[in-house]
Amino acid sequence: MVEEFLPFFLLDDKLKSRERAVRIQGYAEEVVPNYSLSTFREHFRPTAETFEELVCELANCPEIPLGHSHGGRPPISIDKQLLIFLWFLGTQECVRSISDRFNVTKSSVYVSCRRVCDAIKNNLAEHLIKWPSSSRTVEVMEGFEERRRVPRELHQQKRFPFHRITSLL
Repeated sequence: MVEEFLPFFLLDDKLKSRERAVRIQGYAEEVVPNYSLSTFREHFRPTAETFEELVCELANCPEIPLGHSHGGRPPISIDKQLLIFLWFLGTQECVRSISDRFNVTKSSVYVSCRRVCDAIKNNLAEHLIKWPSSSRTVEVMEGFEERRRVPRELHQQKRFPFHRITSLL
């Protein structure tokens, strides 16, 4: 009777062992540091200097833990969490692709984005986000209106002539 359960017992051990997903290795650690300043800005939007300043600011935020206090796998570095956050905001890639690119789990992408977002909102927003004065607000609104008109006018000029098709029928 013990022999009948032996394969299931061995199978159970096999199921308990975690298989490591195959992902891109070293993108954040080896590839990104070799980007030129312009390539870095194209991919992540802020300049490398602004990125470094943000990393220093985030290091003082309680939302981003440092060290091995939680157990398990080693924590993701602050700069890697910020790179993940910027990539998430700046691209239309799905979480699965981002996790593959940065060699982290999908849940780590969510956690990193949440931590960085919370840290910015709770600690840095007051001196990073500046609301315009009332006179500047009018200027900004007019600028948006100006930009909004151009595509509409171009769109109207490039419309397909549906009226010609209906006249042919």
